[in-house]
This record gives sequence, structure tokens and C-alpha cells, in this order.
Amino acid sequence: MRYFLNNARGKDIFTGLLFSLAIIIGAVLLVTFCPIIYQVGISSYDLEGYTGLSNAQMVKSLTTICHYLTLFAKEPLQVPYFTLTKETLIHFKDVKAIYAFLQVFFIIDVVILSFMIRSHLKESNVEFLNVTGKISVVIVAFFGFLSLTSFDEAFILMHQMLFRNNYWLIDPVKDPIIRIFPEMFFNHCLIGILFLIVVVNIVLQFLYRKVRHSL
Repeated sequence: MRYFLNNARGKDIFTGLLFSLAIIIGAVLLVTFCPIIYQVGISSYDLEGYTGLSNAQMVKSLTTICHYLTLFAKEPLQVPYFTLTKETLIHFKDVKAIYAFLQVFFIIDVVILSFMIRSHLKESNVEFLNVTGKISVVIVAFFGFLSLTSFDEAFILMHQMLFRNNYWLIDPVKDPIIRIFPEMFFNHCLIGILFLIVVVNIVLQFLYRKVRHSL
């Protein structure tokens, strides 16, 4: 690792990877904890008749779940208007563990990244910005392709990889809460995440081109 970081190209790649992970995880957390997509798109999902709840009630339920997924929320999950089965509570607990890991990793990543960027700037080197863009393009292209071609299969595969049980297969009869989460919503979330990654990288590429010529 020391040799890798002492090598200029290796250092650029390492910093670019850290930066890419920070952008991706940051986009995931932002889309999750700021449910703008749900609030804006809920009318188009046409769920009122399917769930028996108003749009405002569904947003309140989603907001409660988002709060539960935050790192420092310790209280048990209690979603307004719903009674959850034991299996679904376990599933949400598993989801919370994943988001807790992402939040901790994001904080550590940003701290390390700040030191790496400071080191690069002392050396008048901003090539890591270009590397970040290249890594992110590959990631956006891959997941963008999945969202446009086989989102259903990718969605199932993701759950099979992340969870050790089948509790994510929620029965809408036993757990009507799943009805407030149409598949279209998750697809929109993925598109929102990819959009944020693209926007951030456009900004980084602009900074790269501008700063590189001034060094």
C-alpha cells in the first residue's frame, strides 16, 4: 500500500476510487433520506386506491422508515397505519444494518479523502479528478444499462446478494406496507442516484479542466 500511494499514478487511482465511492454512497444516502422522488412522483404511482391511504399518509409512512434507517435511530420501527409481521420487521432491521454500514463507511471515506485531496493539492496535482470521472462513468454506464434493460432481474439479484433470508419477499396480503413501494419508485430512485452521480462528475470535470490549466 505504501508503494502504491508513493507512486503518482497509484495515488491518483486510490484517491479517484475513494472519491467515486463517496459520490456514489452520498447519492444513495441523499435519495434515501430526502424522499423527494417519492413526494414528487407519488401522484403518478396512483396508489391511493391500492393502499387505502392518502398520499400524505403514505409520505408520512415513508418518512418514518427513512428516520429508522438513520445511523443514530435506536427506537423500534413503528410505521403509522401499518402493523408489520415479525419477518418484515427482521427485513427492515437487515436493511438498517446495511444503511448503517454505508453511513459509517461514508464518514470514514470522506475523512480519508480530505487528507488525500490536501496532499494532491500540495503537489499541484488534480489528476485524481479526471480518474474519478472515468471510474464513475463506468459505474453509471453499468447500472444505467441494468435499469433500462433488466431492472427486475437486477433488483432480485441485489436482494439475493445482500440478504441471507427471503424476508424481502414481502406478501402484500400479510404486510400491506409493501404496497406503498411500487417497483416504479425503486426504478426512479436508481435513476435519481445515477443523475446525481452524473451531475457531480460534470462539476468535477469542469473543475479539473479549469484548475489544470491554472497550475
